[in-house]
Amino acid sequence: MAKQMDTKEVAFMCELWNDILLQSSSVDLSTAVSLMKSLDQFVTKCREKFDSYDVKAYDRSGNKSYKFESESRRAPKRKKHFSEGKTVGVLQEMLGVNKFKVSTFYVIIDQLENALKQRNKSHLFVQQRFGVLTEFDSMSDEDVKIAIERL
Repeated sequence: MAKQMDTKEVAFMCELWNDILLQSSSVDLSTAVSLMKSLDQFVTKCREKFDSYDVKAYDRSGNKSYKFESESRRAPKRKKHFSEGKTVGVLQEMLGVNKFKVSTFYVIIDQLENALKQRNKSHLFVQQRFGVLTEFDSMSDEDVKIAIERL
């Protein structure tokens, strides 16, 4: 198992998730909304930092290349339909770093961005609705009245 864990792919994921997951869990609602927006922007910027994570993964693992199970065995040939064109097998033809970048890194970033956008909407709704419960001491009396009426 240790041998399987000592791959560049695992080291890459450690670096990426280390950056993303270092978040505090004891924050108030308005701070959480702000942090979620910030995290969304951070994840978007991570998309452009693939090369940086690649270097860190090499430093951590000592492996220069990415290995995929499909690279070590012959890919099965199948009959292509006329409507498929030449682009269908592009992912199968990618090797190493490009395949990892497209089929793993971009997928993680895209899924994370979509999930964060959904959560941001939810947190913002909750904060707008119930934020008065934690922020009333810093609000004017009129703002408190308006917020309570929204409840």
